[in-house]
Amino acid sequence: MEKRKIGSVFFLLAFLFSENFIFSAERKVISRQNEFGGITEEHKIQHSEKDFEQFSKLMLFYDAAGNLRKQRYFLSEQLQEQTGILIQEECFEDGLAREYKMTLTKSYAKKSGIKEIVEKMNPDGSTLSVGYSDGKNTAWIAGDSFIVGYPPYSLSFLDKEFFSDPDDKKAHENKRFYYSAKYVSAKSFVHFVSDTTELDDSDREMIAFFAKFIGNDEIARLYTAKTTARSEGRKYTVYIQESLLPYVTKNTTRLIGYGIAGCDGKLSLLLTGLSGADLRRMSCR
Repeated sequence: MEKRKIGSVFFLLAFLFSENFIFSAERKVISRQNEFGGITEEHKIQHSEKDFEQFSKLMLFYDAAGNLRKQRYFLSEQLQEQTGILIQEECFEDGLAREYKMTLTKSYAKKSGIKEIVEKMNPDGSTLSVGYSDGKNTAWIAGDSFIVGYPPYSLSFLDKEFFSDPDDKKAHENKRFYYSAKYVSAKSFVHFVSDTTELDDSDREMIAFFAKFIGNDEIARLYTAKTTARSEGRKYTVYIQESLLPYVTKNTTRLIGYGIAGCDGKLSLLLTGLSGADLRRMSCR
């Protein structure tokens, strides 16, 4: 296979595979009319082959002219455990990789709250946008957004893990507010269920201590309101920066980036950014 420049934020493993991959003798044409108008080949990797440690099956999708348009890798059990990725896909236009897609394992999807990630590329190999899906909701974020760098977590996972290790926490002197060195920021899907309201003195105290904890006292003054969001049947308080207020609307679902705090034994989310209402497809075609 011809070598291609790697530009993806997420999709790295398949390039390592494809650099020196020698097609297995167990090759099978499973479709003669795929979505690109050409054939689809399936290559099953045998236990005796060195690539079996990385992936168990590879599918190649060609268009009517015989051009490779998509590769689909089924990762080995070992790599699934290491990465949380079940399937990776790479899509091409005019010989260039233009989209990447990851389908996550059930266990990692439960932890992350995300089932699929799609990365769309610019012609120069930089990331145009990143799409996330929890199986029901879809959100897209600009490729250069800081939220892309936030780890995805389900709030049910954070509810359990945030308060489980007391040695990882720093507490306010009144013991109401807790902060974690391990879980500082994250992104999750939430559904806003209330109108915004003003902060009270207790809210401001908690936000101020969080700002001090992360070494940025100035951010405390940015937060001016709060709302309630729901995820997996539970409700959470979300604190909102004034500049983000126009984008927080009751009865909408968004992927949000946030700082994490504990207040009276419950998670509190300090909003730093959120996705728009973008319903583009998640499929890597």
